[in-house]
Amino acid sequence: MYMFGCPIQTANSHTPLLFSQTLIRMQHVCVTMEEIMMKHFCRSKCPCLGGPFDKDLHISSHLFALSSNKLLLSAGHWDNSFRTYSLEKNKMVARTTHHTAVVTCMAVDRLGTEDLLITGSKDTTCVIWKFSKHDPPSRPQQTLYGHDAEVLCVDISSELDLAISGAKNGTCLVHTIRSGQLVHKLRPKKSCEIRHVAVSSTGVMVVYSVGLQSTAAAAVVPCLHLYSINGRLLEEKSLNVPLSTIVVEDKWIITGSEKGFLSFVDLFSLNRQVQLSLTAPICSFFMVRDHQSKVCTHLLVGLKDGKIAILYPKDSIQAPP
Repeated sequence: MYMFGCPIQTANSHTPLLFSQTLIRMQHVCVTMEEIMMKHFCRSKCPCLGGPFDKDLHISSHLFALSSNKLLLSAGHWDNSFRTYSLEKNKMVARTTHHTAVVTCMAVDRLGTEDLLITGSKDTTCVIWKFSKHDPPSRPQQTLYGHDAEVLCVDISSELDLAISGAKNGTCLVHTIRSGQLVHKLRPKKSCEIRHVAVSSTGVMVVYSVGLQSTAAAAVVPCLHLYSINGRLLEEKSLNVPLSTIVVEDKWIITGSEKGFLSFVDLFSLNRQVQLSLTAPICSFFMVRDHQSKVCTHLLVGLKDGKIAILYPKDSIQAPP
């Protein structure tokens, strides 16, 4: 695997994009993984995320989370635990077991003032954890109930006091963080499962559904759904290409597809504004934010061929050395 900036192709290469309140044109940079390893690590201390993972679980970005205090968390382990790694110490600092089945997904609060983690499991529950740099998650703050099937995806926002989760049977639940009360039960479509959920800073909830893995549900096409903070359906749109990952930033939904297309979609209309063609199927995104302003400065795109595309705003951000 190595860092790689992929050529970007759009319908109009001069189309500007309002992204994190900055007028930009997306650029790329090429950095090899070998160069990073030689600069920051010696061969005997190369960072490695330990397993083993559950053999029946598909490895995806839902199984990993990175906090602002340099802690990396991983789920999907065979012993029903999730694990906390210190990037500064380059070692595992905690193994936490609370769920009664494999932890299938996790997410950290991206924009809130608190370090909160939410985990979802095959045991149909979600758990909210509070942690810090010197105090890894060990005691649950809140356990959320209501699902009747395996939880596939989660998101959390302490500013809005909302935790959202999607399950394999097509239901999406919205709970409050402080009291753990179930406030909304959403079911976008029949014979579907919820693959991705996300909450924007404005309270708009994004839900991505796909048809179940069966012949009877083959007619159910992938679909994006928008809900208000009150649980009202605002908009939905069917998709021609299945999505592999979704992230919400400012007024945009950034999506990655299994065919290598990275798209910027308007959060309120679901209209696609810009589409970038990368060299391989997209597996994951990570938003690099300024520590003080919380504004996104770079977008890291993980590709299936083991490469990473680094996208950054033209003329406003200097390329990494």
